[in-house]
Amino acid sequence: MWLILFVLTYFILYSGAKKEIKASSESLALHIFGYYFLSVINFSINQFPIPLGFIIAMFLVNRTSVNNKDVKKVACYVGLILWFIGIFL
Repeated sequence: MWLILFVLTYFILYSGAKKEIKASSESLALHIFGYYFLSVINFSINQFPIPLGFIIAMFLVNRTSVNNKDVKKVACYVGLILWFIGIFL
């Protein structure tokens, strides 16, 4: 079920991102998948989950030389939402 949810949200995110593309990027689909997947990564300290992947992904997106920054931020936020769903289910 998680795989279906993951793939479905990825395709929705990618289809919406095609409208927002500002500069041509040949590997935009891989970049969106990478930021989305990185945002879901979890790190636990004493059973307390920390969204370490989201923190790293936002650090990478906020670099000054990143193309399509808005699309990649949306991918990170969607990954964070999926992380929250995974924590509470």
